[in-house]
Amino acid sequence: MLISEALLALLHIIFNWGLISSIPKKISRLFHVDRETSLPTWFSVSQLTLLALILILIFSLERYRSVHSRSNWLWLIFAAGALFLSFDEFAEIHEKVGSFVGAYFFDDAKQGTFLYMLKQFPSYYWALVYVPIAVPIGIFLGVYFWHTLGPARSWAIGGMVIFLIGAVVLDYLEGRYGNSGHHRIAMDMFGMHFRFDIFLLEELMEMIGITMIINAFLHHLSNLILAMQPSDH
Repeated sequence: MLISEALLALLHIIFNWGLISSIPKKISRLFHVDRETSLPTWFSVSQLTLLALILILIFSLERYRSVHSRSNWLWLIFAAGALFLSFDEFAEIHEKVGSFVGAYFFDDAKQGTFLYMLKQFPSYYWALVYVPIAVPIGIFLGVYFWHTLGPARSWAIGGMVIFLIGAVVLDYLEGRYGNSGHHRIAMDMFGMHFRFDIFLLEELMEMIGITMIINAFLHHLSNLILAMQPSDH
C-alpha cells in the first residue's frame, strides 16, 4: 500500500505540477489526489472498504471465541464507521454537509447572533459538524485500541493521529488558504518563495494513516486466528 501511495503521489506531481506542458484537464484530474472520480479517490475508497472487511472478520472471530461478550459488537460498529468513511470519500458527504449548513443555517444569520458568529468560521463549514463528533470518538478509539491490540496498538493509534492531522488539521488549512482550482499555494518562508501542495500532503497523510491502521488490525486478526489453532501438546 505504501508503494501504491508513493506511486499515486508521483503521478499527481507529474500530471499536476506543470512538469509536462499541454496536459488535457481530464487527464490531470484523473491523477489529482483531491479530485472526485480520480485514481487516488478509487484507491482511498478501496482502502477503507478493505479496512471494513478486516473489522468484520475480527468481529466474527471475537464473536466465535466469546459469544456473550457485548464488547464484540464494537468491532461491527467500527466496520460500519469504516464503510461510512469509504462512502463519504466516494460521495463527498462531508463537503455536501458543509454546503447544506452554509446554505440553510448561515445565509440568513443576523449580525450579533450565535449563527452569525459561526458563519465567520474561516474554513469549510463541515468541520463545525464533524469535529465535535470525531474528537471524542477518536479519544475513545485510542483508549480502546490501547487496551485491546497489544503490540499493534502503536500502529493503530499512530495511524489515527496521522489520518486526523490530514483529514482535520490540513483540511482546515486547505479551506482557509487553498483555492477552488486545487492548485499549489504560493508561499514565502525564510526568504524563499515556493509553491506548497497542501492537497497532496493532506491526502497522503490520510492514506498512510489508514495503511498503518490496516496493518494493526491485520496483526490483531492473525493473532486471533493463531489463538484458535489446536495445540500440538
